Amino acid sequence: MRCAPEKYGLKKGGILRRKNLINVIHLNADSNDPKGWYTGPWNSAVPAAVGYANEGINLEHFHAQMFEIYLVAQGESTAIVDGETVRLRARDVLVVEPGEVHTFTHSTPDYFHFVIQTPFVAGDKRLVREAETS
Repeated sequence: MRCAPEKYGLKKGGILRRKNLINVIHLNADSNDPKGWYTGPWNSAVPAAVGYANEGINLEHFHAQMFEIYLVAQGESTAIVDGETVRLRARDVLVVEPGEVHTFTHSTPDYFHFVIQTPFVAGDKRLVREAETS
């Protein structure tokens, strides 16, 4: 079902409250932030984290328990996953499994992706440099 916030007298974006107590979450990306989070267990009953990035962030890291699923909406980027170069473009999906070291090394100015972390585990992100010194 497509959400039309105006129909409920609300501005675009935010959480719509319905009579049956099920919330429809409708949030917008901030084009001024390189990345951000829409929703997850910290602000809803959604058991996965859902976020976005306006650029590929070059920060080698891995997750011990979570999968990350990247859905490329526009532009192009280069990801490195466990040392393998993966060229991404609009309509591509990249699934990074727990334990796989990954980063983004380049992205076009119009790049935008959605990311889903599942199962969400708070504090599961490990930076490679920190892991090497621990």
